[in-house]
Amino acid sequence: MSLALIKLGGGLIAPKDWPAHTADVKTIRRLGEEIKEFAGSLIIGHGGGNFPHTEATKYKTYEGFRDEKGKLRACLTQVAARDINSIVMREFLSLGLPVASVAPHDIGVASNGKVTKEFYEPIKLLLKKRMIPVVYGDVIWDIKRGCTIFSTEVWLSLLARHFKSVKRIIQVTAEKGVLGSEGKIIKVINSRNFTQLKSAIGKAAGVDVTGGMLHKVEESLKLAKDMGIETLIISGKVAGRLAAALRGEKVDGTRIG
Repeated sequence: MSLALIKLGGGLIAPKDWPAHTADVKTIRRLGEEIKEFAGSLIIGHGGGNFPHTEATKYKTYEGFRDEKGKLRACLTQVAARDINSIVMREFLSLGLPVASVAPHDIGVASNGKVTKEFYEPIKLLLKKRMIPVVYGDVIWDIKRGCTIFSTEVWLSLLARHFKSVKRIIQVTAEKGVLGSEGKIIKVINSRNFTQLKSAIGKAAGVDVTGGMLHKVEESLKLAKDMGIETLIISGKVAGRLAAALRGEKVDGTRIG
C-alpha cells in the first residue's frame, strides 16, 4: 500500500507574525477535516511557527549547548514545540482522526547536526494498526553539540527514504506555492532550473531557524533525485485544496521533482 506524507507549515498553523505561542486553531481544524476525507495510509508532520521559533531564535538553540544555561534553554524550546503539537493533536482527535504523536527525540539522535541513529519501530507499528503518526520539528539530542534543531522537512525526507512505499509528499504552507522574486508562483522546480531560481526563492521567502522555503525546496530536490519522489507545495489557506491534492487532483501550487 502506498504511503502519503503531509507537512503542515508552522507559518500556516502558528503564523510567525502573530503573538508568541498563538495557534490558528480554525485553520488546524479545517485541515484536519480535509485530511479525514483521505482513506489511505498517511504520516503527518507539522512545523512549530511562533511556538518553538520564539525560543529557538532567542536562545540560539540551533547552535547547541553554548553554556550551562543552554541545557535549560534547549528543554524550554522543546516544551514550546510540544505545546503546538498538543494543540494539533487535540483538534485532530476531536474530529475522530486516529493520530498519535511521535516526538523527534524519541526516533533520532544526531552528531554535529546530522542524524546518526534512527528508530522507526513506533511509526511502523502505528501504520500497521492503521493509525496516523504525527511528527514535528523540534530539538533533538546531539552527541557533539548537546542538541540541535531538526526541521519537519528533514524528518519527512528521512521517513521517505526509510519507508519505500512513499509515493508523494504534500507540503501545505501559508503561501500559494514557491514564489519567485516578483511574487509569482513558480509552477515547476527541478534540477535543470533550480540554479537560476535559487537566489529568487531565497529573497522572496526569507529564512527562519529551520531554513525557510529555500530549505523546503532543497530537501525536496534531494528526494526527487535520490528516490524519484515528487513534492507538491500548496496553499493551506484555500479551503479544499489539501483534500483535492490528496485525491490526486491537479491543484495550483509548485511541483518539485
